[in-house]
Amino acid sequence: MSDYHVVKNPSGGWDAKQDNAQRSSFHSDTQTEVETAAKRFAVYSGGGEVRIHGLDGRIRDAILSRQPKTHFHQEIKSIKFENIFILMNRNKWQ
Repeated sequence: MSDYHVVKNPSGGWDAKQDNAQRSSFHSDTQTEVETAAKRFAVYSGGGEVRIHGLDGRIRDAILSRQPKTHFHQEIKSIKFENIFILMNRNKWQ
């Protein structure tokens, strides 16, 4: 799990920085674009919090980003597969 901060870059634009990192993970001219990238980074690292800083440097918002539960999707696929298998076998018995 990794937490990210969306902060103003002193040279212009915005940065997504991982907690306690010196360098930024992503840079863009718009805060919205950096916020989206930071959310993705947090999700891909297993989930985390994205803290959005305002122009004054203070945190103005925090978003919890979580990794989707993949086992749920695997269960649905297996259920669908079992239903298809049962239907195929029914046709053989008729």
